[in-house]
Amino acid sequence: MGNKRTEKYKPTGFKGIKQKSSSSVQIQFTIKGKPERVAIKCDPTDQETLKDIADTLYEIKKEIRNGDFDFKRHFPDSKRDKKYNPSRGTL
Repeated sequence: MGNKRTEKYKPTGFKGIKQKSSSSVQIQFTIKGKPERVAIKCDPTDQETLKDIADTLYEIKKEIRNGDFDFKRHFPDSKRDKKYNPSRGTL
């Protein structure tokens, strides 16, 4: 017998991405010193999809470092976008 969690949610093989359910993965990144987790609906066994998500996660982290991350652009349906408005632009 094994741990239910490890049997049910196998690792994706990509850093910062883990399988959340049989139809979604969760990405994790840090913004303003706080960890942020976002669920993405997809087939968590499709390696091409996971590679695309990993590429997007890389871009998100790069934008955060550069100070021009726009939460709404990457996650248009999220209600958390007001928390992370880009710092440049209007006052």
